Amino acid sequence: MKARGVTAGLLLLLAICPWPGSTASAGQIAFQTRRDGQAEIYAMNLDGSCQTNLTRHSSRDIHPAWSPDGTRIAFASDRKGTLQISVMDADGGNPVQLTRGPGDRITPAWSADGTQIAYASSELGTWDICVMQADGSEAINLTQSPSQDLWPTWSPDGTRIAFHSNRDRRGAFPRDVDPDGKMGWGPSDLFIMDSLGGAATNLTARFSWGINMQPVWSPDGTRILSLTGNITFDSHDLNYVVPQVWSLDPELGERYAVDIGIGNLEAPKWSPDGQQVVFAAADDRMDAMQEDHFSIGYDYEIYVIPTSGGGRKVAVNLTQTRGCDSFPTWSPDWVPPLAGTSIESTTWGSLKAQSARLRQSGAKKD
Repeated sequence: MKARGVTAGLLLLLAICPWPGSTASAGQIAFQTRRDGQAEIYAMNLDGSCQTNLTRHSSRDIHPAWSPDGTRIAFASDRKGTLQISVMDADGGNPVQLTRGPGDRITPAWSADGTQIAYASSELGTWDICVMQADGSEAINLTQSPSQDLWPTWSPDGTRIAFHSNRDRRGAFPRDVDPDGKMGWGPSDLFIMDSLGGAATNLTARFSWGINMQPVWSPDGTRILSLTGNITFDSHDLNYVVPQVWSLDPELGERYAVDIGIGNLEAPKWSPDGQQVVFAAADDRMDAMQEDHFSIGYDYEIYVIPTSGGGRKVAVNLTQTRGCDSFPTWSPDWVPPLAGTSIESTTWGSLKAQSARLRQSGAKKD
């Protein structure tokens, strides 16, 4: 009788929470989290329900990126030692490592047609932008610069790649990737280059002396969303920055701030229709897990906010779980809410609790 009840509960949960990547999922958000102790890739519904661990591995799995057809997720993992780019099915199955070699490889980004993946590589001692075929073949280093070039993002037409770099800035730029896949802050600008490589154009040199980083192209190709902030120093000469989200026209060079209303932001991403932005943000609570590795840390969670329409816009916390949730990415089958509904009105606490219990009862993958 008890087993029958458990089976019924599982069937009910699966009916309400379609498996990530299934045709019934109607759009999801993947993200990384350390709620289970090490960095894992999770997926959830657009209202924050059905948060599901896709990787369930003892190694570090970070920087998820959904393929344009929604069937696969690229990510960085140190399962074989250094961080390398892998892909897995959207439900977490069939992981395959694509890159190998010395150094780390992080922040994969799919081309719009799904045939190529751009990423950052430290194989030559500094971070460079590289591109490979989606099966891992024909890897090419596009920048080969003594500077730190990071965070590639494709233009929707596949002809250009934007990235951030310190090549035109003075000052230190940390090279290491922390346990959450984050890079240290440092003076940087946004650049655009041809997707085949070549000369890169600085888009932000005439703006603030500080950071301009983590670019992401809008679905229609007219804007680039990024983080921008000023470098300040405390009595110990340590860098601190409170970044804001800015929207930049890559052709005209003009930009404006996007009023998010929350500080300590990172990794903003447009929704596929360009009407919303998902991002990670930290409140002022210290994250005890991150204190094991750093002198200061914050508890990041995943938020979403509309970018269109009138009136005051409110960011909604989707994860509401301690564990440093970050680097969100939309699935391409995202669909906007029906008229007259709002993400805030969805009740999902009980479903999340059921999902957590199921996750905790399962065994880790080898």
